[in-house]
Amino acid sequence: MRRSYQWHWHYIPFFSFAELSFFKIAGTSFYSSFYEEFQKRYTSPDKLSEPYKLFKEESLENILQHIDIKDKKKVLSISCGNGYVEYRLLQERPNTTVYCTELSDNIPSFLDKKFLKENLRVGFVPKCLKKEEKFDIICIIEVDYTLTNAQWVTLLKDIRHYLNDDGIITIHSTYQRHSFSSFRCIEQPIANMKALFSHFILKKNTQFWGWKRSIQEHLSLCEKANLPEVDIKTKGEALILTYYKEKYSTRNKMLLSCYLSMAERMHGEQVWFWGAGAAYKYYRQSLACLCPQGMILSPEFAQNTPAIDGMPVISPATAAARGKQLPIILFTRAQHQDIMLEQIWAYFGSNAQIHPVILY
Repeated sequence: MRRSYQWHWHYIPFFSFAELSFFKIAGTSFYSSFYEEFQKRYTSPDKLSEPYKLFKEESLENILQHIDIKDKKKVLSISCGNGYVEYRLLQERPNTTVYCTELSDNIPSFLDKKFLKENLRVGFVPKCLKKEEKFDIICIIEVDYTLTNAQWVTLLKDIRHYLNDDGIITIHSTYQRHSFSSFRCIEQPIANMKALFSHFILKKNTQFWGWKRSIQEHLSLCEKANLPEVDIKTKGEALILTYYKEKYSTRNKMLLSCYLSMAERMHGEQVWFWGAGAAYKYYRQSLACLCPQGMILSPEFAQNTPAIDGMPVISPATAAARGKQLPIILFTRAQHQDIMLEQIWAYFGSNAQIHPVILY
C-alpha cells in the first residue's frame, strides 16, 4: 500500500482554499471548503472535464451491465460526491431506484433537490442506513483510497448486511502496479522521500490524499471482509471488483461435493498441494482425506514459510526433483488458472497429473 499525494482536483488548486498537510489525510473541513470552490466552477455536468467524465462513464458502464432497461433495481451508492454517476444512472435506467450516502448534505450535487431530500442518507455507513433496508446493487466508486485497511475492511463487512440474497457489490477503484523487482521493498520509502523533499524543501505543497493498493492487496482486504469470491477486471488504471452474493456461493457449494468425491477416489494416494490461497482455504476441509506430501509454493514463499497446516512447504524445483508424475492438487482462483498451469508445466512438464480445485 502506497501513500499518494495531490495538489489539485477538478483543476482547483488546494492551496487556494486550504492549508495542506503532508501527514494528515484530507478531512471533512477540507472537502467542505473544496466543494464551495467546486460549486462556483461547475454548475452543470457539461462543465466537468472530459477525462473526468470518461472515467466516471466507465464506472457507470460497469453498473449498467447488471441492470436491464426494464429492471426495477434498488441501488445504493456509497459516498456519491457530486453525484455525476448517479445522475447518469437515472438517465440510462429510469426504472431504477437510487439511494446515496454522503457525510454532508451541503455538497454541490448534479442530483435534483427532490432526490436529495428523499434519497440521500447523510452520515457514516452503516449508521446513516436503516437496518431493514436491502439493495440489489451496492456500488462504491473511488472511496477506498480515503480509508485505512482497517476502515475499508469494516465498511465492506458492514454493507454485506444490506444486500439482497441475489445482490452484488461493485467496487470501482485504482490500483498500484508493482514492478516485482528486487528493489520493490524500498520503492515506497523512496517515493515518500521524494514527496517530502518536494513539499518541505522545494515548497511545492501537496496534500496527503490517500492510499493506493496493489490488486493483491485489494483481494486480501476483500477476503478479510468475508468477500473472498470477487471478479477482477482492469481497464487502464481502473480496477473493478464485483462480488455476487448468491451466484458464487451456490456454485462453490456445489463444487464442494464434487471435490469431496475426487478426494475419496484418491484416498491414500501420495499427492502434492499447490497453492495456499483463497481456494485452498475454502476447499481444504473437503480434501482432508488426502495424503499430501507437502505444499508447493513459489521459491520466495517457500523460503520464508516452513510449513502450512502441518505440511512442509517446498519450492517447485524441489518437488519436481522428487518425481514428475505425482498427482498435483492445484488450488486456484478461476482467473489465475492459466498462469498457475504455466508454472506447473514449466517445472513438471506437460504430462503433470493435475487435479484442479477452482474457486470461482
